Amino acid sequence: MNVVSVPSAVHTDYFKWQLEFLWYGHQKQYGESAKNKLFAVVAKRNTAKDDIIETLQWDTTAPCHMVDSFFDQFKNDSRVDGNNAIHQPLNIALAALAAVNKFSDDTVLEVMDCDLVHFRPHPNIEVKDGELIVWTSCENWFLKSLSTHKYMMDIYTKGNTKHYIGGFVPIIGTVKTFKQILPDWIDILIHMNTLKHTREVMWWNCMYAFNAACERQQINMIDKKLCYVPAIDPILDTNYIAHYSCDNRFHKYSYPNISTTKFLQNEFYSLAHEWLNHKKLAR
Repeated sequence: MNVVSVPSAVHTDYFKWQLEFLWYGHQKQYGESAKNKLFAVVAKRNTAKDDIIETLQWDTTAPCHMVDSFFDQFKNDSRVDGNNAIHQPLNIALAALAAVNKFSDDTVLEVMDCDLVHFRPHPNIEVKDGELIVWTSCENWFLKSLSTHKYMMDIYTKGNTKHYIGGFVPIIGTVKTFKQILPDWIDILIHMNTLKHTREVMWWNCMYAFNAACERQQINMIDKKLCYVPAIDPILDTNYIAHYSCDNRFHKYSYPNISTTKFLQNEFYSLAHEWLNHKKLAR
């Protein structure tokens, strides 16, 4: 089954290199088919103070699509404030929205942040309409949507926890399923950002809103252990994609000054090492 990866990026140098790494992994795993397996969505600016970049300025062969930032898309909604930093990390819902308007209902999408990369070819992923495959280690780590922070969810779910399990990216499901949850996902997200929750939890509002939307729409979340997160999880045979967001070895906030001396011996770090060398040779 063909899976189309939908990373959410912003038109800044910080996301540019992440997309380069992601695209490098795709080309390595899928060769000529890679161009049919990626739909990168790039927001036109990061903050309300930035210029709006209408046309992609990056030198890349990766298939990219430009969209408004979340606070520009909903600028006529008085609840959305472009100067509020809480409204900045929300573009992933708009990446999913752009993708569902591009592909047929039976296409399987892998919606994700930009700091993920395929280090193995994906397996034959079977996901039914009304299901979403997600990564769930974030629940016990910081999300706690079923425990400490469940009060945020209860506003929208009436306390029900039958369908959501505290999962987030990579989110894998059919276009039809994403179409089902997106209206609630965005509506809950906008409302949630008007509440006076602590900043500790509000930074993750996109995750909470997504889980609440799944509960409302009775979308079953499933964790098939597909994602490797170096900071907290051991690598498994079922893993094919890595999320290096908080990795202290391949440390994204240190790029390009990343030392490879502490890299582990596994396929993700081998790919990261290879790409870093590739970047050095290309200079």
